Amino acid sequence: MKTWDRAPSSPAEEQLRKVQDLFLKNGFQGKPVIELPEFVAAMTAPDSTIWAPMSVEAAQALFKEIDVTNNGFISKAKYTHYVSARTRTLRLHVALQVQHAAQR
Repeated sequence: MKTWDRAPSSPAEEQLRKVQDLFLKNGFQGKPVIELPEFVAAMTAPDSTIWAPMSVEAAQALFKEIDVTNNGFISKAKYTHYVSARTRTLRLHVALQVQHAAQR
């Protein structure tokens, strides 16, 4: 199943999918990193994903979140770390929702 075959279950999942889509679609275009202007342009473009584009402010904030070393670029390692951490968080969130629903 592709990530765009179903609607995201939360804003956090939508944000993760947008980042995944950007990197999977662009594949770093032979470059080892993506810099802020390129990231913001891609994330705010109307055709960047199947979801609504992000605001410039939201894209800048997301870039800062992924750029953990604060050196102005996102490498494949930073991207992989972000996706891994967000995926674990989303899975935990879903598991807690299921557990809470079962207790009702």
